[in-house]
Amino acid sequence: MKILRLSIILLFIWALGCLQGCIDVDELDFPEDRSDEIVQTLDVFTLLNYYSVSDRPNTCFSIVFPFELAYNTGIIISIEDLDGLSEAIENQSSTFYIEGVILPVLVNKDGVLSSIETDTDLKELLKTCEIPRLADYLSDFKSQCFELVFPIMLVNNRDTIEVENNDVYHDLKSSLGNDFSPDLLFPIEIELFGTDELLTVTNYYQLLQLINQCVPCPEGSILINPEYDGRYTFKAIYDRIDAPISYKWYINEDFIREAATSKDDSLVIELPEGEFEICLQSFNADCNAGTISCRILTVDRPCPVLFFEKEQSSTNPLVYHFYANFELQNEISFGWVVYKNNEFLFFEEEFPGEGDGKFTFEFTAGSYKVCLEKENVNQNCQLAQYCTEIFIQ
Repeated sequence: MKILRLSIILLFIWALGCLQGCIDVDELDFPEDRSDEIVQTLDVFTLLNYYSVSDRPNTCFSIVFPFELAYNTGIIISIEDLDGLSEAIENQSSTFYIEGVILPVLVNKDGVLSSIETDTDLKELLKTCEIPRLADYLSDFKSQCFELVFPIMLVNNRDTIEVENNDVYHDLKSSLGNDFSPDLLFPIEIELFGTDELLTVTNYYQLLQLINQCVPCPEGSILINPEYDGRYTFKAIYDRIDAPISYKWYINEDFIREAATSKDDSLVIELPEGEFEICLQSFNADCNAGTISCRILTVDRPCPVLFFEKEQSSTNPLVYHFYANFELQNEISFGWVVYKNNEFLFFEEEFPGEGDGKFTFEFTAGSYKVCLEKENVNQNCQLAQYCTEIFIQ
């Protein structure tokens, strides 16, 4: 079998299982006679990165103790329980760290024990449990905390590939799909954002330590509350806020405005009928390029259904009170209109949140029509109207 390099694999296992004890020092060994037991795959790093930055451990499977870990110095130890795992995690450094695990390893998945014996088994487990791949994770960091200094050398399925820039990396990842499982050839250089400092990274442990020091890019979602008259309220929603977040609103790729989570803020805008792409671009101090989430909004304003109730005054039979009673009466403007003998007589307008939905009128002898009206809702609704007739002797 080959080697499983996993730098801080301990974090992954710790997040996965309900584990318990200490390192069995009697099990310390040197791998000269066990090199054929070590299997090489980058998929373990995928697990490591996912669990080291996630607050939501995947419960799809758990590791069964004991198992053996190999250090970069050549030492192999047996981990018997959680105490031993915690001790191993705390004792790591940039010159003494875990970079291997001895297969097979037992996992408990849905109450069924399975043996992970090859990198193919591990890859299938990742796919089944929907664990993100390290190749995706690294590519996302082009806009977060630091970026790789190109060109870099990759080994993918035993093919050595020189990658000249980020675009080539993404094209390669896209073209190979699930077959893209690259292994970086160290050393590599990275450039820190903000300081333009160049660092030389010689192994995955150092790289993952840098990644884990970054505040994750914020992932925002868009809450849309339709109002009326073409008005919509858009609000940025974040499941977690590890650091102050700023964000920008775009509609059909046009920048609208910028805001931040440090204040209660929402975007209220009137839109005509049609289809719109609403996008939210989110930033924090470690995420310079920002992450983008979008929603498609179709604006279609039907005629409002208007209604009111009437009441004749008990003290003056010529006076009537009218009370608006429809769903959107506090959200749209509308008018009270009085017609006499089918000719316009009187108009009173109410604005959203300003009126009381009540109209009082004193009549004289004649034939009247009292209406609630809303004009020019859209081209197919030039007039929404509800009327009642009143005859005064």
